[in-house]
Amino acid sequence: MNSGGRGWIDSCSALQLQGLGKVQLRLYSTPETRIPCEEERKGEVVKYVIESFRKEGHEVIDVGGARIQFPSGWGLVRASNTQPVLVARCEARSLAELEEIADKLKNTLICAGVKEFQWDFPAEE
Repeated sequence: MNSGGRGWIDSCSALQLQGLGKVQLRLYSTPETRIPCEEERKGEVVKYVIESFRKEGHEVIDVGGARIQFPSGWGLVRASNTQPVLVARCEARSLAELEEIADKLKNTLICAGVKEFQWDFPAEE
C-alpha cells in the first residue's frame, strides 16, 4: 500500500519531536502556605475570593476552592479540611510574575478579613 510519502513526513516529525523532551520550562512557585482562618469563616473567604476575581474578569475554577487563572500562571486558595486554616499557593513563569499574582491574591484575602501573612518566594537563579 502506498503511503503517498507520508512515511517520510512521519519520520521527519518524529525526529523534530525527539528534541522536545529536552526542553524544560522553568516555573516559579510558592510553597503551600497555611493562613490562619476561623473555621466558620473559611467558606465565606473562599467565596469572596471567587467572586472578586471573577468580577475582575479572571477565569476561576471553583472545584474544592478557588484556582484563579492569570496569563502567566495561577493562584490557589482552599479551606483545609483538618485545621482552621486556608491553604494557598501560586505559580508563574517568572519570579516577578509570581510576586504579582501572590500580591493580588494576598490583597484579596486581606480584604476578605484574613490577617496579614507572608509568602515564601524561591530564590532567583
